[in-house]
Amino acid sequence: MPFGFWKRLLTLLHRGKMEPASPPSEPAPPPAEEAEGEKPTAPLPLSTPEPTDETSTPATPPLYPPQFRVGVAQSRGRVRANNEDALLAWTLTAAGGERSVLGGLFIVADGMGGHLHGERASQAALYTFAYALHRHFFLPWLQNWEQPPPEALPNLEAALEQANQAVQVMAAGGGTTLTAALVWKERLVLIHVGDSRAYLLTPKGELRRISKDHSVVARLVEQGDLSAEEAAHHPQRNMLYQALGQPTPLNPHVHLDTLPPGGTLLLCSDGLWDEIPEARLAALLQAYRQDPIEAAQRLVAEAEMAGGHDNISVVVVYRLPMHPADLTAASRPSS
Repeated sequence: MPFGFWKRLLTLLHRGKMEPASPPSEPAPPPAEEAEGEKPTAPLPLSTPEPTDETSTPATPPLYPPQFRVGVAQSRGRVRANNEDALLAWTLTAAGGERSVLGGLFIVADGMGGHLHGERASQAALYTFAYALHRHFFLPWLQNWEQPPPEALPNLEAALEQANQAVQVMAAGGGTTLTAALVWKERLVLIHVGDSRAYLLTPKGELRRISKDHSVVARLVEQGDLSAEEAAHHPQRNMLYQALGQPTPLNPHVHLDTLPPGGTLLLCSDGLWDEIPEARLAALLQAYRQDPIEAAQRLVAEAEMAGGHDNISVVVVYRLPMHPADLTAASRPSS
């Protein structure tokens, strides 16, 4: 083509008289006139605005799926040559759609130091108990998850009896305590034999013991023949009248309770509670409520510093609050 044609085309493009074709669109509305002295409107805040009338529904904070924070710690102590304690912490969190489930199994077993095979007895009881409960409680629910789980207490009692038989076979002559807590949603079912203990720290910081010692001294206190102060220093305070693996029939202590959001569950062997007063247990659990791993480690460390005369086992279970605001408030130091 002639050079003049290209020159004219470039000139028109330079002057903006030719634009790329585009599909027709609705004309844009004219800009609103600003009042004299009025500043441009600021962008909307990221947070949800307050309701402007009575019909507005205030926004609720997002919900966390229900879940636990769990810490465990264990020590042989300063005196014993071996560790006859055993512990287990197993949690289940499931969430989908509008359905959510929180469950867990927590166990502490203390092999009887004055008997043969105490170490083997505690482990045989713990693993047998956990296997029986998963087989007859957790797995049936997973197979039929739209229905409530099987009844907890009958399965706990059956698991305890199987654990008792396992100790008699696998650690003949040995014995062990066993304290087990099954948590399902907010419900807590405790089954217990011996003198390991279970405590609940409420969201307000109040500590309650929910297990019952099966010791000779504890029975004397119940009967009024011995004071609590005398029992704390009695030379036979660790002598049990009931334990797994013994020929006498079991009569376990059962306790029904709840583990609410913001609550803490503590399971421990006597190597902890025999060294640290309950007031101090409560203070440590409250101070490290948000960090159960740190709480468990500090509890064991203090029991060691107090003497460490026995094996020490600790399981700390903290149930998170359901709302982020509650979680933030719970993390502030208590007054």
